[in-house]
Amino acid sequence: MTYHRQILADYYACEVIAERDAFLSQHFSKDFVWHAGEPWGHGSDLASWQSEVMNPLFSALSDAHYEVHILFAGSTMNKPDGSGDGTQWATGSGYLHGKFVNDWMGFRATNQNIRIRFADFFRLEDDCIVECYSQIDIIDFLQQIGCDPLPLSNGERFIYPAPTGLNGVMMTPQDDIETMRTFKLLHNMLFDGLNTFDGEGLESMSMEDYFHPNLKWYGPGGIGACMSFKEFQERHQAPWLIAFPDREVLGLDNLICDGPICGEAWFQSVEATHGGPYLGVPATGKTVKVSGIDYWLRQDDVFTENWIFIDFVELFDQMDYNLLEHARSLQS
Repeated sequence: MTYHRQILADYYACEVIAERDAFLSQHFSKDFVWHAGEPWGHGSDLASWQSEVMNPLFSALSDAHYEVHILFAGSTMNKPDGSGDGTQWATGSGYLHGKFVNDWMGFRATNQNIRIRFADFFRLEDDCIVECYSQIDIIDFLQQIGCDPLPLSNGERFIYPAPTGLNGVMMTPQDDIETMRTFKLLHNMLFDGLNTFDGEGLESMSMEDYFHPNLKWYGPGGIGACMSFKEFQERHQAPWLIAFPDREVLGLDNLICDGPICGEAWFQSVEATHGGPYLGVPATGKTVKVSGIDYWLRQDDVFTENWIFIDFVELFDQMDYNLLEHARSLQS
């Protein structure tokens, strides 16, 4: 899987549209299936990925270039014992830098330097990229251009560093024993921890068994970063569970682990009832499904850092609130 990592590293090194298009033609299937989150949705060919997602983004930015914080690869570990179906994934995350010089998503260019948070999960077959799950932190982008459609974040804004305990760009496979330790901790945290919430107290999930007291939890725009386990519980977990008290992680369809780090792209893999207010939107009583991408970094027997992407546009659409429409009205 070293080659898969190199393909992804080379992809992020492409800085102009013509160079990237040539790379895509060489390494991506023409029947490339993509899931880009809202407002882009899904597609089933490479041409639509280029024309609907990537080219408009790169056309909006001058001097665009990637700063990659996390890069690794692995086989899906989607069964309780850590085994999987053999599906191969490579993933990367960080910033796309550039100056916002042309309109994008209906927002007027501001001619300011911006950093767009991104995360990609690419599935490979025979060294060809055939599918992806991608997330862009749209709320973080909107905050940078002064069009935040949500209330002031509980957490800190604009704090999304690379891993602090190691080089997150892992160009070679990591130790198998450490990989399994990471998988077991994550699996136990999700299914023996998060999914055991009793509807009353956070202590019912025993999250302190899985996270370091000095946890750094890098939540998406709209939530913000929490710089300790206590902040994570107070600023994110408690408000989230008031809003979605019966939320459940349904499965790990494409989890990969590599030594001390792991990641999962979850498409509508969390289900909940919108039973309480959330970020200014009153309860609707509707069933919602949540999509996003997560990365966790383990040190010894606990997680010390967690990077989170949530498709808030999709989530709030299900709560009858159009985030992008409201944000555009702030720029008019």
